[in-house]
Amino acid sequence: MQTETFTDRVACPKCSQESDVQVMPFIDGSDPDQREKFFTGAVNVFRCDSCGTEMMLSSLFEYVDPNLGIALASMPEAAIGHDEFLADFADDGSLLYSDRSDDDLALLPLFLRHRRIVFSYAELLLQAEARILRLVTKADEKQGISLPWKAGDTVSQTVTHTCIACKQPFEQEMIVAADVSAKPELREQLAEQRFNAAPCPHCGQVQLIDSAPILWHDPEHFFSVVYYPFGPDRAAQDDLLDAAGMIEYSRIDESRHSGFAGTLAAFTPHEFYHRFLFHEGLIKRQAAQGVTKPRNVEPLSEDEARKALEERFGPGGKQGPLVN
Repeated sequence: MQTETFTDRVACPKCSQESDVQVMPFIDGSDPDQREKFFTGAVNVFRCDSCGTEMMLSSLFEYVDPNLGIALASMPEAAIGHDEFLADFADDGSLLYSDRSDDDLALLPLFLRHRRIVFSYAELLLQAEARILRLVTKADEKQGISLPWKAGDTVSQTVTHTCIACKQPFEQEMIVAADVSAKPELREQLAEQRFNAAPCPHCGQVQLIDSAPILWHDPEHFFSVVYYPFGPDRAAQDDLLDAAGMIEYSRIDESRHSGFAGTLAAFTPHEFYHRFLFHEGLIKRQAAQGVTKPRNVEPLSEDEARKALEERFGPGGKQGPLVN
């Protein structure tokens, strides 16, 4: 599949010098050339010609691989605060596709209908890499992981954390699992970025303590996520994800009792925090406007979809042929 690549002028956030950057808004993961450019940083990465600063662009990008059933889209974090953006989602965070009829939505493959929305290009790249590594990692290389959980409470452990500023290690207690419905005060802590925050005893820098995975479970606000700070390679070894890119159900202790189906994975603190803000925005909308339910449209089978497309676009079809 061909996709358009264009050149844009971007101002450096450090020195304000403008430089050209190659932008590819849609990446077809089934195309080897596009996939290589995506994973090697040949597109969508800004490099300042003046001071050498590098950053990933913040805009709307999509990564789709129909062969592997992967559909991801990154949105700028600023979109979270806009009502028109939230209007595209049900209260549970699922896409509504308000611009599509039920007949059109029934034709959309499930992996596209349930595309994962993330809030940075860095997270988009890590999510795509994790999905691919899950498939190529051999069974004998997977060790599995057990994520602690205690219903109605939090689980804490002491970790050795390396300071983001002075790089000195120190020991610190952190919450590794939280039943947020039973501990609603944690929402305010995360909103104010105080959750699992502590100062370095060497230099005083306050920072997120994230030297272990964090399970945040908040079914009342439709938000269950594992912030996994160790990257896609380790995630594949830990057999963290299922075929849909969600947390593998069996990885969570006692998950069969706790309603963890559809638990998301986040690989960056940025995504953990902004996904939380996204769901809090949906809850505030619900309080102000009432319930917005997800759309329940049964997908067509392959044969049914083929027949529907022929009736619509075939010779003599309702909308005429796709190609004259």
